[in-house]
Amino acid sequence: MLNLDAGSILQGSGTFVGNVDNTNGTVRPGGTGATGILTINGDYIQGINGILEIELQGTTVGTGYDQLAVSGNIIANGTIAVSDSGFSPSVSDNFIVMTSGGLLPITGTNKVTFPVGYALPVKGANQYDITFQNNNSVFFDNFGGDLEWNNANNWSTGFVPQAGVDIDTASLITGGTIQISGGVFDINNLVTDSDINNTGGSLTVAGDVTVQNNFVYTQDGATALTQFDGVVNNTSSTGVQIDNLNGNMIINGNVIGNVKNDGVLSGSGMITGNMMNGGEFDPGASLGTFTIDGDLTLLSSSVLNIEIAGLLIGQEYDELVVTGNILFDGILNVIVDNSTGYTGNIDDSFDPINFASGSGTLALTASSGYTYDLSISGNKLNLLTTSVPGLFIPEIQSDVVTLTNTIQDVTEFENIDETEEMLEETEDDENDEALMCT
Repeated sequence: MLNLDAGSILQGSGTFVGNVDNTNGTVRPGGTGATGILTINGDYIQGINGILEIELQGTTVGTGYDQLAVSGNIIANGTIAVSDSGFSPSVSDNFIVMTSGGLLPITGTNKVTFPVGYALPVKGANQYDITFQNNNSVFFDNFGGDLEWNNANNWSTGFVPQAGVDIDTASLITGGTIQISGGVFDINNLVTDSDINNTGGSLTVAGDVTVQNNFVYTQDGATALTQFDGVVNNTSSTGVQIDNLNGNMIINGNVIGNVKNDGVLSGSGMITGNMMNGGEFDPGASLGTFTIDGDLTLLSSSVLNIEIAGLLIGQEYDELVVTGNILFDGILNVIVDNSTGYTGNIDDSFDPINFASGSGTLALTASSGYTYDLSISGNKLNLLTTSVPGLFIPEIQSDVVTLTNTIQDVTEFENIDETEEMLEETEDDENDEALMCT
């Protein structure tokens, strides 16, 4: 019996006769920087602090990659660390890194770390395999036990995912809520069977999010940011729920599910489901079209921002399309963007909201100097420009002021003070505009 304690190493390409108990040491077939087959004529037992290191440098066992060959039984707890040292395998290349000749199947609870691009290791009755699949998959295994995204020990690579990888949490974890407490993560695709709670991190998914059961994504942190650029979809008949309780969320893809926003939600994407907004909603994410294939409920705390930088719908001013019913409440805030040269003209007309049906009350605010009339025409909310900055151009002659380019051709006042007072009262009346929908 060979006992490997802390700091002990068993390595090489020879044969050890007897049982090996790797309590807290390291077993390294082939040795450092070399590959080979290490044979144990007996049983191999690896404790929770034991490490088995496997190096891949080619496709031939022994000369190309390491193997631990045990004539007896294998109980493999602890860590199995697989590295490829820059080796570039072909798709479906398979590596048998452990074999057992015992009567019992290979058992044990172990943490396997392996490079990006390999499939999950397969533990059979008498062998342990790893296969290259030529993708960017990284697996969340929760080996650290805390469901924390930022814990390197919870990932198949042994480190927190870098940019451009595909994340798979469903293959090894069922249920629970994965926590993202910080960090910046730009990933390709996400497959998950667990809820996710983002309390302070930045998560951008360029591709699709695929879930397999009821799925709730919750964002609850002032510094948190989530961006979905692909499809968020469920492969089963159960639902997807996105709750932005705080922070910024960007939807540029298609969320197939229901969304609740109490933070800031923006984007040029689509929600196939219903949305409830009690926060700030910026359809278009600067300028563009946002579609809700369902119903939209605007709460009293809702602020719906519509940006205008020209007359072309969906390109020069924002468009919100709702295929179902809108319950209006809160504020419609019109933001005029002058950076493109647009300053506006009287009677400029916009149709920023298109819906099947609607009811409720919507108050209007606008950028300084701009006022609008609101109306409903053909299930479209229309904004008609009634004033723009610079509308009143005074020509001062003694105590008489002549105003040109106004609704009236000429208006005379006794002095400048009365003129300013009247203009302030007029602006206040116009800014108190509200839309009643029934």
